[in-house]
Amino acid sequence: MAQVLNSPTYLNRHDRGGMLGIISRFPESCAESIRSTEVVNLCGLPGQSFDSVVVSGMGGSAVGGLLLRDWIKEEARMIEAVHFRQANGGMTQFEKELSAIVSDFKKELKEKVPGEDYEIHYQLGIAFMEQGLFSEAIEELSVASKDKVRAMECYSIISQCFRKKKDWAEAERWLNKALLMAKEGTEAYFALTYDRAILSEEAKETDKALSLFKEIQTWNPAYRGISDKVTSLEKAGS
Repeated sequence: MAQVLNSPTYLNRHDRGGMLGIISRFPESCAESIRSTEVVNLCGLPGQSFDSVVVSGMGGSAVGGLLLRDWIKEEARMIEAVHFRQANGGMTQFEKELSAIVSDFKKELKEKVPGEDYEIHYQLGIAFMEQGLFSEAIEELSVASKDKVRAMECYSIISQCFRKKKDWAEAERWLNKALLMAKEGTEAYFALTYDRAILSEEAKETDKALSLFKEIQTWNPAYRGISDKVTSLEKAGS
């Protein structure tokens, strides 16, 4: 049976809908969709205005999410500027108005992006994180983590965001959630354990970090320079 299913002749004869061809062209189709959005100015059509653009078909959510992530970066820079001014005080009237625009933008984003479209929320989270907007990234990735397929990855990235905010307790809490989903003894498990060790090191919990690094060293002494890490921490503690 396996030989039959591996036979292109057999599959082509029974693939009446042409699904094999669609699948084989999928990466090219995604690239073509992205190229099309770069050269077509929808807002420039005479007498037409658009409230939204829908990318449909197989992989439409993924392509739409990537396009939205690129678009969001400009708005993210504006949000970052407002946060900086708020943190440093003394906002001018213009900056206060800009802050209101940012608030409206975030509200509109929540209204237009379906809560169940986890792919788009994931892409938004990554875009916000890349711009240093960690609170916004955490918010989007928390929604995206409801997708069981991506939950562990989202938990890990949320932990990274809290690390950037130097909130060690929250960073550890989310990393532990990711670890609970990883099968013990797998590479994914030890990759997360490594992140936890780095987190402990940054939080000045040297003994805890050393213990975790040694656990990884026992599994694979060549993993990400782990032996050097162990030696360095042992010397620092002596």
